[in-house]
Amino acid sequence: MKEKQRLELKGWKSTWIHVGVDKHRKERVKQWNILKTLYDIKEEIPVALDIGCGAFGGMSLAVNAKKWILLDPLMNEYRKMYKSNKPHRYINAFGESMPLDKDSVDVVFSTNTLDHTDRPVLCLKEIYRVMKPGGYFYLWTSCRTKEHLDVKHPHMFKLKTLSKWLKDIGFEIVNEDKVTPTDKRWNTHYLTYMGVARK
Repeated sequence: MKEKQRLELKGWKSTWIHVGVDKHRKERVKQWNILKTLYDIKEEIPVALDIGCGAFGGMSLAVNAKKWILLDPLMNEYRKMYKSNKPHRYINAFGESMPLDKDSVDVVFSTNTLDHTDRPVLCLKEIYRVMKPGGYFYLWTSCRTKEHLDVKHPHMFKLKTLSKWLKDIGFEIVNEDKVTPTDKRWNTHYLTYMGVARK
């Protein structure tokens, strides 16, 4: 286990697991209400994937899907901490190398995950690979400045860079926005990119 995964797990054990799933659900519902202002999927999603979902299931707590795939490199540890009774598919894997078939997922969520990865562009390419043509990708990630980088958050993103990466990979940008530290919609210390892209 890498140092940043040890720190992430420590954070969950010391804080988030004690906050509880109900508090986490409220945060994900709030986040989804912001994201769907960019593009709202009103019908039930056939297959949804959340990358870096954490112990409680991330966006599966807020978004309706017939089938959920929850992927996190700490999933085996999270399942020891919190046992959900939901019939989801739980996968212990990194976003850069997902054990999923090409063109197999309708909608992908990556919320507060991309800035934790080792290779963010490779992660985006993997997302594109597993998505079905016409599928949607919801991205929410912090754009930290140099002084705010740490072991768990090793990347500096610029808004324009994220848009360019998505387009270069083959995504069509449906809509994008940003959340600032003064934005009343969400409590954040950093500039945050949010966008919706289509394959």
